[in-house]
Amino acid sequence: MSTVAAMSRHEQAIFSYIQWKDIYKDEKPYEILADLPIEANGTAKTNITLEKGTADNVTDVRDREAEFSLDNNGFAFIKHKSDFTEFDKSKFVEDEFLPKVVEPFLKKHVEGADRIVFFDWHLRRNVREEAPEKIDINDGSHALLPVNYPHIDQSPASAILRVRQQFGEEADELLKGRVRIVNFWRPLWRPVVDAPLALCDGSTVTADDVILVDHVREFHVGETVYLRQKPTNKWYYLSHQQPDEVTLIKIFDSKQNCAAKWCPHASFNHADVGIGHSPRESIEVRALIFTKP
Repeated sequence: MSTVAAMSRHEQAIFSYIQWKDIYKDEKPYEILADLPIEANGTAKTNITLEKGTADNVTDVRDREAEFSLDNNGFAFIKHKSDFTEFDKSKFVEDEFLPKVVEPFLKKHVEGADRIVFFDWHLRRNVREEAPEKIDINDGSHALLPVNYPHIDQSPASAILRVRQQFGEEADELLKGRVRIVNFWRPLWRPVVDAPLALCDGSTVTADDVILVDHVREFHVGETVYLRQKPTNKWYYLSHQQPDEVTLIKIFDSKQNCAAKWCPHASFNHADVGIGHSPRESIEVRALIFTKP
C-alpha cells in the first residue's frame, strides 16, 4: 500500500473555537495586533476567548478532489507544478512567483478572473524559529505558525473596504462587477503530514455560525470572521498534500446566488504525525479577483 493510500482516511480534529460573551451585545469583539502606547496601559489587547471544542470529523478527500469547487463548497484542489524555489526572498516572490506563477494559474482556474490584484502573502512553518516580537508580519518571508482556530481572513465589509481604500475612485466601477477574495495555498517542499489544512464547506456555514472580530493593527483596522462550533458544519482535508497540489480558498464573494460565499479554515494535529516527520511548510497568497460587469 502506498504512503498516500495508507493515510487516506477520516480524522478527528480538535479546533479552538471563539466563545460567545454577553459583553459582545455592547462591545465589539477585537484583537489588537500592535504594540500599545504607554497611555493605553491597562487596556486589554483582546476581549475574545478561544477554547478547544469537541472533536470534529474531518473527511479526507483524497481521490475525490474533483467533487469540490469554489462556488459549491468554497474551496478547490488543483494540480499545478512549479519550479520556483526562492520562497525565502520577498523580492523574488513578489517579482517572479506572484505575477508569473500564481496569476496565470488563477486566470486559468478561477472562472471570470478578468483582473487579479495580490494584496498579501505569507509563509507558514510549524516550528518556532524566531521570538514572536522579532517576526515582521508585514514581511511575507517571515514564517508564521499555522493557526488552529477556524476563521475567514476578511469579513464581507472588510473586503469591500479594502477595495475602496486600495482603488479609490476606481472602486465604484470595480464593485459593479463580481468581486472575490481567493487564497492560493500550497506546500513548499514536502508532502504535508504535520498540521494539514482543514476546510469547512462554506455551503454549511450561516451568518449565525460566525462572530465578526476587529483586527486592530498600527495603521489599519480590519474585520475578520471567527467560526463557532456547530454540528451542521462539514469539514474536509486533503491527506498527504503534495507541493504540486494547490488549494484555493474562497474568502469573499459578492455574487449572491452561489452556494458557498466563504470558507472557514484551520490547521489540525494529524494522528499520523510522529518522529521523523518534517514540520509543515506552506505559502498562502491572497488575491482580489475582479470580474467585469
